Amino acid sequence: MRIVAGKPLIRWTIDTAVRFTDLGFLDDPMVSTEDPEIAEYAGASLGIPVLDRPQSLSTDEATGTAVAVHAATWGIEHGYEWLIYLQPTCPLRAVEDIERGCDLMLKRGASVAVVDRPCYSLQIQTTIEANGHGYVVGDDPIVCRSAMQLRGLFWGGRWSDIIEHRSVYCAQGQAVFFVPEERALDIDTEYDLHLADLLLREVP
Repeated sequence: MRIVAGKPLIRWTIDTAVRFTDLGFLDDPMVSTEDPEIAEYAGASLGIPVLDRPQSLSTDEATGTAVAVHAATWGIEHGYEWLIYLQPTCPLRAVEDIERGCDLMLKRGASVAVVDRPCYSLQIQTTIEANGHGYVVGDDPIVCRSAMQLRGLFWGGRWSDIIEHRSVYCAQGQAVFFVPEERALDIDTEYDLHLADLLLREVP
């Protein structure tokens, strides 16, 4: 496990999820992994339930969507309705980001994704300015996805939508909201990891 600012990278996301859960809005968080070391750390050390992934999801070709579909299958079998999907590569998210995403998701009854900035789409920017809520609702979620720089900081939606569409982006009425760029850092390179380490050392 990679250590970032004195803690395993995944611990930053777990701690934020636990703080949000303590507010009483959601059931306990769960870690989905195929890595024995992460499973041991989350389960034995932190007491977090672990969902074992099949080896087919342990390759470089495995996508976040495939992981979400696997989790959604488990969720439906165990009677859950909503999925909040937090990738550990976004360790700077705040509890308020999860709270905002869940509030938007439950009010609209739609799937919700998060971005850090609009990508120079006049149509999208005009929509955001017109609705005055800081989020955009795309009639076509594929257009919505291509117009934004989506991040792994937050995705929320119904388990059944993921199963039906085999995607986290294909539920009707998908909403997108913004967070500050510094909290939306999504680690993909060694440089990103170093930057996250520096920023997290400043977190109180």
